[in-house]
Amino acid sequence: MRIPDGQMAALEHASVGVYVTKCARLLREVYPEETGGITDEALRAELAPIIDAARGYGLLTEQQIFVYVRTARSVGKDFDQMSPTAQEVLLSTYLDADEKALWLHRWTLAMLPEGGAE
Repeated sequence: MRIPDGQMAALEHASVGVYVTKCARLLREVYPEETGGITDEALRAELAPIIDAARGYGLLTEQQIFVYVRTARSVGKDFDQMSPTAQEVLLSTYLDADEKALWLHRWTLAMLPEGGAE
């Protein structure tokens, strides 16, 4: 059985949409003070391109993507363009996605005031 390309694209788009909603919900649970003044629609609209960027770097699991989302929201949405080191790690063909996410998590903590203490 072969699924037509159009159907595959639709399924992928739907699964990304489900994860955008799931990620927004998780952000609200973990960081209510940061997301309290943002509507659900606005938060999902903010997250969709960030999640697309994470996937473009090979981050595919929910945990890996959430690390990228947290970095983008904490350090800046264009952190990957502003930091040559972050960009080098994310583009690395020598690191797998889990290693990239771990590096990104540690880098984000180092970039935040007081080592990420919230």
